[in-house]
Amino acid sequence: MSAVLFAASAATAQEGILVKEITFQGNRRWDTSSLKLKLATKEGQKYKEKVLAEDVSMLLTFFTRVTTERQVEEGGVRLTFLVEENPIVSSVIFRTSTPWTLRIWRRSSASSPARASPSPSTRSSRTGRPSWTS
Repeated sequence: MSAVLFAASAATAQEGILVKEITFQGNRRWDTSSLKLKLATKEGQKYKEKVLAEDVSMLLTFFTRVTTERQVEEGGVRLTFLVEENPIVSSVIFRTSTPWTLRIWRRSSASSPARASPSPSTRSSRTGRPSWTS
């Protein structure tokens, strides 16, 4: 019981101290300065557990896993966010049960709805290639 009280009093004692430094470990794609801007906890401000928990929740939108380390020193606390980045999507494969084709849509006039582009006509343009008509 006394160990629980000691831990609770240590946590409340940390609440009033200043944040000396914030660092990140494990971030490769996200710049540390950009991540610091998104945090509610700032260097030079008072340390608050509730705000730190909100910061961890916010960081979980960018990372798979986020943990924190607190190092209490004379004059403040150093916070380290240990992060694990989300995997990179390297490819996307679309599979359908029926074959599909890309259709080019045209408007024949402003009042009629869009319709599928027709096949080439038998008439040739000046270039000798079939022309596309409706």
